[in-house]
Amino acid sequence: AGLAAERPEAVARLLARGLRVLAAALRDGPTAVVATNTLLPGAGWPAPGGRALRHHAALRVLVDPLAPLPDAAGDWRGLRVALAVVKSKVGRPGGRATVDLLAERGVDRPAELLALGLAAGLLAPGPSGLAWGGAALGGDARAARRRLAADPALAERLAAAIVAAARPAAA
Repeated sequence: AGLAAERPEAVARLLARGLRVLAAALRDGPTAVVATNTLLPGAGWPAPGGRALRHHAALRVLVDPLAPLPDAAGDWRGLRVALAVVKSKVGRPGGRATVDLLAERGVDRPAELLALGLAAGLLAPGPSGLAWGGAALGGDARAARRRLAADPALAERLAAAIVAAARPAAA
């Protein structure tokens, strides 16, 4: 057993002190620090230091695994997760999203662009698959994801169109 098992209060104090020093050092910089914390098995509360992390965090997001994402060979390529903002010092908490996290790349950006484009009404399923502005992206969602991943310029144009569609119209 380590210090965490024998003296969890010492770990919490040490973590809180370190977070205060880190917050002061990074206060004016364009830096984000991501800290993860897991639940103790069967306990229902965070591991030691959890209260310090909660206090110092500007944004806390609950990540709830939903389903594995298999690849063509049957292996896992990632995980679909539900995200919920439980604390935000920079906005309103309560936002929810479901995203695909890929094993070696993080958020599956092409899949997110497809989901947002469909929700915004920019992408439309047609006889030749998904299309955007008259151009076919692929016969199905998988092919459209591959096309967006292979063509970063196309992905950036679609992202810009999604952002423009999400902005309220100027009065």
